Amino acid sequence: ARGFNIIQRISLILLHVILFIIRGSFPKHWIVKSLPITFNSPFQTNDIKQICPMIFEESSKEKNLCLTYPNMMVSIVYGAKLGLVECAQQFKFERWNCTFNESFPNMMTHHLHEMTVRSVKETAFLFSIWSSGVVYSITNSCSKGDLKECYCDPQRHGQDKDGSGDFTWGGCSDHIKFGMKVSTIFLDNHDRKDQTGRSLMNQHNNRVGRRVVWKTRLKKCKCHGVSGACSLRTCWQRMNDFRRIGDMLKKLYNKPQKVSYNPFQKSLTFSRNQFRRPSKKRLVYIEQSQDYCIQDLTIGHPGTGGRECNYTSSQHDSCSELCCNRGHYAYEMVVEENCDCKFFWCCEVDAKYAGERYSCIDVNIQCGEEVVHRQQSYSI
Repeated sequence: ARGFNIIQRISLILLHVILFIIRGSFPKHWIVKSLPITFNSPFQTNDIKQICPMIFEESSKEKNLCLTYPNMMVSIVYGAKLGLVECAQQFKFERWNCTFNESFPNMMTHHLHEMTVRSVKETAFLFSIWSSGVVYSITNSCSKGDLKECYCDPQRHGQDKDGSGDFTWGGCSDHIKFGMKVSTIFLDNHDRKDQTGRSLMNQHNNRVGRRVVWKTRLKKCKCHGVSGACSLRTCWQRMNDFRRIGDMLKKLYNKPQKVSYNPFQKSLTFSRNQFRRPSKKRLVYIEQSQDYCIQDLTIGHPGTGGRECNYTSSQHDSCSELCCNRGHYAYEMVVEENCDCKFFWCCEVDAKYAGERYSCIDVNIQCGEEVVHRQQSYSI
């Protein structure tokens, strides 16, 4: 117990030192500048000397802090990348599919920035998944011993009890609260200074993202005893799989709360009841979203023309929904596979028919009832 107390005290001291040094230092949405630079390449600690000057101004306090805490910076940027990848996964069948052109960093920076300055529910999801991604990444780094500022959760030790009886905390429990604190420091600080409606919205959605990581945590236990008896239990705390966290945030995205900004109290209120504050369990937005049917170059959204849709679905990926009732065309895909193929002398492969697929008609194409069939074949 004494060893755990020492670890806990050291962890808390280091955490407060970081809080004191970093608080208020990082510019607003600095993460937007870092993501395009690092998205397509592994971001290692050794790269920090090249990356920090690209994100922060020369001879600035921010750049010095970036260089002082390289492992933490790597973990934070990785967490934001994790969130952006999960965002694309969750929205891959919807009109806005959370994709940004990572092949062109400057363009990606511009598009991400334009998306973050909006007050729509897609921005709400983006901030919440970034926030949860940073919590997830920092916490994992703590558990693996990659950060000198933290380790396992110092409070998860000794005897405890639950509905199944007594147990002993053992192993390395994820220090989720440390990850939540770091996420708050790096993502919320400048929004706290700028008490506009949008900044309050961002702070709220950041908190929702962190809360979901905490609320979906798991307690895993191992039994000890003769012949499989569970006379003794050792338990430890783990974060849930990040896909489950993304699933939960997507459910919250589907049922957001519309809020209004009260400039006198500098607070958000429920749009249908000005005396009611938004729920801490719900994502919030201020402005109505566009329908995302057509191209929006400001945020790099290509529109839904040419997107593949599901003809038999009644969900967001259905042809009527995804194609915005512009119509769709069918095309046949013939693909070469190594299974069930026959080779004919000398130059042909008999490949199986892969089925009919459907794609949205572009907004610039004349819409009609005719279904166009395209057969694609490949020679070798």
